[in-house]
Amino acid sequence: MQLWGAEQAQAHAEEVFAVYGAVFGDQPDERKWRAELFDRHCARDGFRLSAALDDDRLVGFAWGTSASAASTGPTGSSSRCRGR
Repeated sequence: MQLWGAEQAQAHAEEVFAVYGAVFGDQPDERKWRAELFDRHCARDGFRLSAALDDDRLVGFAWGTSASAASTGPTGSSSRCRGR
């Protein structure tokens, strides 16, 4: 397992897309997938991708952002639900 930041994840985007496609199969076009999903997620503060490797071949992954970074929406305002 390796932990990649956004820059390293984007450098391996073709490999990530191949695994994503094998698992989900809902994005036939890599450019569209990158523009609408992957690159947008990579741009979020605190983005990390956990890469599962077999030798040097990507065989699985999970990605997300840190809790503090995920607590703000795209405009920087809080997107958490507030109780009454």
